[in-house]
Order: sequence, then C-alpha cells, then structure tokens
Amino acid sequence: MKNWLMNSYGFSKREYNGLLLLLIIILLVTLAPYAYQYYRSKNEIVDSAEKLALQKLILVDRYAKKHYANTRNEIESAGGKREVKYFNFDPNVISAKEWEQFGLSPKQAMSIVNYVKKGGKFYKPEDLKRMYTISPEKYKALLPYVNIAQTNQFEKKPSFAYTKKEAVIVDV
Repeated sequence: MKNWLMNSYGFSKREYNGLLLLLIIILLVTLAPYAYQYYRSKNEIVDSAEKLALQKLILVDRYAKKHYANTRNEIESAGGKREVKYFNFDPNVISAKEWEQFGLSPKQAMSIVNYVKKGGKFYKPEDLKRMYTISPEKYKALLPYVNIAQTNQFEKKPSFAYTKKEAVIVDV
C-alpha cells in the first residue's frame, strides 16, 4: 500500500507517515466512547431514597413537554394582560412609558426609543412596519393613531458661492 500511495499520488515518506498518524488518531477517537463504557466503574445507587428520586426524575423527564415552538408567546402572555390605552401620538417624540401603554413590553419599547435616539426617524405611519419589535397585529391596531408632524425630509443646506480667483504666475 505504501508503494501504491507513493507512486499514484506522489506522497513523500513524511506525508505517508503523517497520513498513518492521522488514521490512527481517527480510529482512537472513534473507539474511545466504547472503551470508556467498557472500563468505567458502575456505581450502584445504594440508598433507596436515591433510587426513588431517580425514578421520579426519569418519570418527570419522560412526560415533560418536548416542544418549544410557542415559548416566546407563552413568556409574553405569562406576564398577564396589560391594560391597553390608545391615543394619538408621534412615534418620533414619545417615551418608553408611552409605548408600554400601547401594550408593548419594556424591552420592545426601549428598542423603539433607542432607534429614535440613534437618529432613526419615522417619516410616515407605514415606517412603523419596519420595527421588528412590533407584531403585525399590533401595527394594525396602532396605525390609526399615528400622527407624524410633517417636516422637510431633506432639508436644503445653504449653498455657498465661491468666487474664482485668477492664477498667479511666478517667474523663477
């Protein structure tokens, strides 16, 4: 096999030895779990209370919920229903407490407030749809109450008129 590898693939002696070492390491890593189970000591649970506790733990684990698809919804609804108050608002100027009055969690409210603090702006009511913290249902409920003050979206900066100076020629 050594000659075949060297002739057909052009392996040097050093590369061949490295390949053998790699194969041995792979074989050891593959067989290690089986050897561990064979040689490990089996500690018997002597105390009957420990046996009973272990059996209860196995039963609890067997009948525990195995799905986590609705975990976020369960967590959000576990806090209880908040009283929701709707009023006309400008999303560019309201505080986190006012966002919470719409039924948003404190974390959701702070996310929107931070967006505005960092320079984000809402130019039209549909811009609320961009906020991932607001669910589509909550967006539909808030949309009729959004009143954004009309401002120039692109304020013109004053343009400066520069006078062209004539080039000065210097003789050397």
